[in-house]
Amino acid sequence: MEKTADTAPAAGLEREPRSAGRAPTRTVTGAQSIHRAFGVLRLLANAGAGGMRLTEIAQDLGLTPPTAYRILQVLMEEGAVERLRAERRYVVGAEVALLGLSIRSRVGLQEIAEPILTRLCGEVGDAVFLTVRSGFDSVCADRRIGTYPVQVLSIGVGSRRPLGVSVGGMAILSALPAAKASAILAANAARFEPYNTTLETLAARLAKAREQGFVYADPAIVRSTRALAFPVHDAVGNPACAISTIAIRRRLPASRIGPLVTLFRRGAAELSEALAAMARRR
Repeated sequence: MEKTADTAPAAGLEREPRSAGRAPTRTVTGAQSIHRAFGVLRLLANAGAGGMRLTEIAQDLGLTPPTAYRILQVLMEEGAVERLRAERRYVVGAEVALLGLSIRSRVGLQEIAEPILTRLCGEVGDAVFLTVRSGFDSVCADRRIGTYPVQVLSIGVGSRRPLGVSVGGMAILSALPAAKASAILAANAARFEPYNTTLETLAARLAKAREQGFVYADPAIVRSTRALAFPVHDAVGNPACAISTIAIRRRLPASRIGPLVTLFRRGAAELSEALAAMARRR
């Protein structure tokens, strides 16, 4: 049976920290309600099948409960949100999945990355992740579970983190222009506390990652784990995504880092080449 390590939220947290995936803003415009609606959808997508209560949604988005309620009612009318009546919790609705069907006819990142992720997972024996950027967040787009009896599976497909908190997000940041990466970290600073990290810690990790071309975290976001990540560039050199692995500490001793760097550097280069080839065909 598959075993997992440290899959619970950090100590003292009743639930996983949420985010709207955008930089904090005080601008009031005619499009504000649209921004807020997407913020609600992102929160619920990150919450998963358990959903969230009205008060939680309002608190995390900095809204009054009446305002959050009105947004939820409109989204429910459109089928984008559903309410679990017994628990009085809200979840993403089926209409969102139906809208997503329209992009399945196009070859997507996950399809291109699948053989590379599968091969890497088989080579390392630990969980391997594909991470993409969504505004000021990183999102787990795919993962493969390794064969080693103890796997670190605290990040599931669809999980969001403030950009820079996870090694995959940090790898993406490290491939951005320095000023832009630093500005994103600064904008996310108020969101780091629930993850037991600070702006200063992540800024130092960013500088190291830019210097060596990859991210190595000891410890990683989960207690007693280590993680490694590489950025993947698109056809014009922008960071398209990141590939990473995370394992319990004894699985990633110093003697193993060199071979893993070689494997993941090769995987990142192959995925980058595949993305460039796809871009040329379009």
